[in-house]
Amino acid sequence: MNPDTPFSALALRELKAAAAVTAQPIQVFEARSADQILTGVEAAAKAGAPGLLTLEDALLVSTRRQIAERAITTRCNRVSCDTGRWPAR
Repeated sequence: MNPDTPFSALALRELKAAAAVTAQPIQVFEARSADQILTGVEAAAKAGAPGLLTLEDALLVSTRRQIAERAITTRCNRVSCDTGRWPAR
């Protein structure tokens, strides 16, 4: 998540609430540059994350191909991107 995007803070709050209700652990990786995003994907894979959820913002959307490619090479099998609609439909 890009902490500089106002939407991300709201979406993250809602995501954490939903995760708590369903007892799903989440780990947040912040990124303000493309390099930090790819490093975050690698860190998520090393932490054993079964998948990724990205919160929509211009930086993450512009690097979605690289995110998907890095997820494949690190064997982080599932990648979900937020649609920008909150709550999700």
